Amino acid sequence: MKIMDTKVFREIKQQKFRSILIVSIVAVTLTMVLGMRAGYPMVIASYEENLRNSNVADGRYSLTAPVLEESVEKIQNDSEFLTTHKIADVEGRLITYTEIEYNGERFPSILIGVEFPNQINQVSLQSVSSLGAANPNFLANSSNCIIDAAFAGNLIGQDTQVGENISLQLGAMEKNLTIQAIGQDLDFCYVVDPVSQMSLMGQLAVIWMDLSEMQQFMFNGMPLINQVLFTVEDRLNEDEINIASDALLQNFASQGIDLSTIQYEMFDETIDRQFFNADAGSMDKMGTLFGIIGLIMCCVAIYNTISRLVQSQRKNIGLFMSLGANPNNIVLHYVKITFYLAVIGSIIGIPLGHLFAIGMTKLLARVWPFQVLLFPIVAEEYIFGSLITLGVCIVFSGLSAFPITKITPREAMSAIFNRIKATKAAFSERIFSWLPGFRAIHMKVPIREIFLRKRKSAVTILAITTSMIMLITSIAMVGNMFGALNDNFDVYNTSEYRVLFESPVPAANISNFMQDLPSDTIEHYENTITVYSNLNVDGKNEGGFIIECYQANSTFRNMNIISGEITDKNSLNSSTIFLGNTMAKDNEIVLGDEIKIGLIDNFTVRVVGMVGEFIDNSGYWTIESFNANNNSLNFGVPSNYVNGLLFNPGENVDIGKLRETIGAEFPIAQWVDAHQSQQSMMALIQSMMSLLVLFVVIGMVIGVLFSFNTMYMGFISRENDFLAFKAMGTNPRYFSKMIFWENAILSVFSLIVTIPAGYFVYWQSMTYMMGDNYYIPLSIPWYTWPVVLGLSFISIGLATRKLTKRIRKMNLAEELRSRMVS
Repeated sequence: MKIMDTKVFREIKQQKFRSILIVSIVAVTLTMVLGMRAGYPMVIASYEENLRNSNVADGRYSLTAPVLEESVEKIQNDSEFLTTHKIADVEGRLITYTEIEYNGERFPSILIGVEFPNQINQVSLQSVSSLGAANPNFLANSSNCIIDAAFAGNLIGQDTQVGENISLQLGAMEKNLTIQAIGQDLDFCYVVDPVSQMSLMGQLAVIWMDLSEMQQFMFNGMPLINQVLFTVEDRLNEDEINIASDALLQNFASQGIDLSTIQYEMFDETIDRQFFNADAGSMDKMGTLFGIIGLIMCCVAIYNTISRLVQSQRKNIGLFMSLGANPNNIVLHYVKITFYLAVIGSIIGIPLGHLFAIGMTKLLARVWPFQVLLFPIVAEEYIFGSLITLGVCIVFSGLSAFPITKITPREAMSAIFNRIKATKAAFSERIFSWLPGFRAIHMKVPIREIFLRKRKSAVTILAITTSMIMLITSIAMVGNMFGALNDNFDVYNTSEYRVLFESPVPAANISNFMQDLPSDTIEHYENTITVYSNLNVDGKNEGGFIIECYQANSTFRNMNIISGEITDKNSLNSSTIFLGNTMAKDNEIVLGDEIKIGLIDNFTVRVVGMVGEFIDNSGYWTIESFNANNNSLNFGVPSNYVNGLLFNPGENVDIGKLRETIGAEFPIAQWVDAHQSQQSMMALIQSMMSLLVLFVVIGMVIGVLFSFNTMYMGFISRENDFLAFKAMGTNPRYFSKMIFWENAILSVFSLIVTIPAGYFVYWQSMTYMMGDNYYIPLSIPWYTWPVVLGLSFISIGLATRKLTKRIRKMNLAEELRSRMVS
């Protein structure tokens, strides 16, 4: 074996701590790179496997006009038709949006009538009563029901138990049901409200009951259904699904069913699937983002570590160069050290990354009703991640060793402390001497070390900056997501309750109704209008959207205008409108564009402001502008009519009775409790929040590791200096001060550098991760900076204690003897 190869292994063995640091850096980097990237395929595979296991419909038809159940029975009995078009199963059911009353409170509900146990969209039961356990057909011909687990949960739900009763409300009809089981359907992962298109986990109840009982309740026993589900033989195969869909539509037409009453959705087009795709997509993007940050940190760490190693071995390098060593072999020597250690780090990092990916999948799966989890190994992710990490280590170790080959052997062999040549106090030293704590002679050492060894200081600042950027990005994301969600309810929508009526009513009727109530029943109320509108942009129909109208003098609704020609809703008129930032981006609408809106007839309005809030996918107007120039008639709403109400109740008001009172006068389509909505939204983003909090913790650990690595390698390169101080009898506590303040000052400089760099990375990260799903502020909360600096100081403090302890243990005679021998 060549002498340089022997020296590689000798150095790896002798410098155990440095070797462990490099192995740890590579292992942590690979864990970060693989953890999220490899976790995304696991989440998708688990989701699709659960779709298959629960036999979730490949396609579904929703009918606005119910049809006879026998229409589906004919298809079920036509085996030739099913076989020809590769249809595995067809099933009809009844589904409607209604209300329930539970514990004196009313909640919106999705009521589903099925022939339980149903074959398609099977309900996974989590808790079953003794009756349900004894009788698999416990829903048949009874007033029993199954309720969704999100609504029944004790965290964001209503803490519902089996055996309890709920009262079903459908218009003037009422029916009592007994909860015999609590279950979940993968179609309702996010429990999206069909009216508002928002997740209402915990306050919207999904209820399954017997189909015949529901038919009796709604249609006096007529065997009607309004939804048809089907699966194909090769599950989730879009080609087979499309063929089956066309065949079923032709079959429906042959039976005389009006196709204009049918709305079709494939399994990946449902609103719930869109929410899932947004969450899973954010995980994938987050994995890419933090993987890149991890690689950057690895680059800096390897460069810093090997640079310090090279500086500590200058005399050896000079000796080899004087003996005629090829400079390329010297560079190759340090590349080999890094490569061998990086391979060991990869061997450790790959299984850790896989375990991290599994942990991420399990963490996210808590939000979704998964019964089965799959952990496929996508070889490309592991191979690509390992090669990238190894390549980064090789390149940056070579770059860090290359400069030493450009100096002469004499320069390389000169003592390290002789590299600093100064005849008088530097400007920086004079500036710091104004501070009382830096006037002592021993405190001049860190100042000189920082400002006279600029290259080393720059590398150290870069190393600390990269770890700070990761921390700042994670903390800012968590803080801003919490802030945006809280502002949505505490600043922009401040009413405690929101009511949507089944049909518009005269505003005067609401005023008279409020006057008739006792004065302390409602503290304050405001009228609202919520309408559906067509959207036409540049002559192209872009579908529809919701327009929300509020009183011009509203105190409940304060819109966050992030850009606009006007910033006050009072300035809106009949031809100008605000749009939600997310909705505008989705449809490529910019400030000043003219769009056509309306339902019965279209008319032109100009976009004069963008509203930036956590969920901002609507248009925003004032009631006064809505009624001006007969605009309201274009939406089928008479002038001076409204269809909604915002209010704050008085103290000690019985909300259940108040709801009954309002409902008796104005039929209610939707009743929203702001507190419950906030909890539902928190549940919606909890998976992403959990990941970000985890990354904050990882960032802290990496910050400590980076600080310690930087300080330790700095100590290795200056061991002779500290030995000299020790020989002169320097008090050990001065060592602590010198080490701590040198790195503390570098951390402050790093924070200054991190401010512009952190903002840039955060902006790019949020734009990449969030896309157009949510509006999150792009500012970094003020408390992020002191928190990060404080964590940096804690890291420095821990590392200082370790290094000071080592200095105290150094035996002066043995250390000098070993250096003379070497």
